[in-house]
Amino acid sequence: MVDTTSDTAPSDTAPSNTARSDAATPERLRQWIGEATGGEVVSFERGVVRREAYLATTRNGVDDVKYFVRVGRPDDVANSPEVAASEARFVEILGRAGLPVARVVATSPDLNAAIYSWVDGVPEVENAPLESHQILCEQYVDALAA
Repeated sequence: MVDTTSDTAPSDTAPSNTARSDAATPERLRQWIGEATGGEVVSFERGVVRREAYLATTRNGVDDVKYFVRVGRPDDVANSPEVAASEARFVEILGRAGLPVARVVATSPDLNAAIYSWVDGVPEVENAPLESHQILCEQYVDALAA
């Protein structure tokens, strides 16, 4: 994981002592995304998901690159900074194990946020046809068994 906001990374098990509910304003998130990805943020919108997330597009020269950004909030037990940080660590572990997951591009303990590479697909499995659920489960098991 790349911590783009400080020179020292906190322990993976240490609770965040920098969590502030006002730290991750949309303006500050946009600024950090641009800095972390090396591009100009040309699109930034709230994602339609259960937990707080944003969809961002940056432009680096002529190429547009899409990202998924997760944000934890100290005042939300189900979406705490620790949950967002754990998700990023878990995704990194799955990726190192060779599973096809999004890449963690950067994390910010100060903003309780993580930037992930964009993966095309259906954003909510629950909204996919039932036949797709079985296929997805089989692919998941195959990937874990590989």
